[in-house]
Amino acid sequence: MNKIYAGQTSLSLRVNTACPLNDAELCEIRYRKPDGSEGAFDAVILDPMTGLLGYDLATGDLDQPGWWSFWSWVQFTGGRWAPGDPKKVYIRQEGR
Repeated sequence: MNKIYAGQTSLSLRVNTACPLNDAELCEIRYRKPDGSEGAFDAVILDPMTGLLGYDLATGDLDQPGWWSFWSWVQFTGGRWAPGDPKKVYIRQEGR
C-alpha cells in the first residue's frame, strides 16, 4: 500500500527500534500531527530480540490529513529511556 488516508483503520504501524526490548517497561509509538499537537499510541512488543513494536490503528487515530511524524519511545527498567528518530508520513485527505 502506497497511500494512507485520514480516517483509515485497517492499518498496523510497525516500528523497528533496532535494540533488544527484553527489559522494556513501557513502549509507545509517539506522533506529531499536522497541527503540531502530539500524543502516543501504546505499542506492543512484537519481537523483543529485534526491537519490533506494533500498534493497530483504531477509529479516530488518523484524524487529520497532512504530514505526520512517528517515532518510538521506550522506557526500560531502572528508569532508562530511549526515543527513536522521527519519520515523516503523509496522510491523504479521506476518500481522495
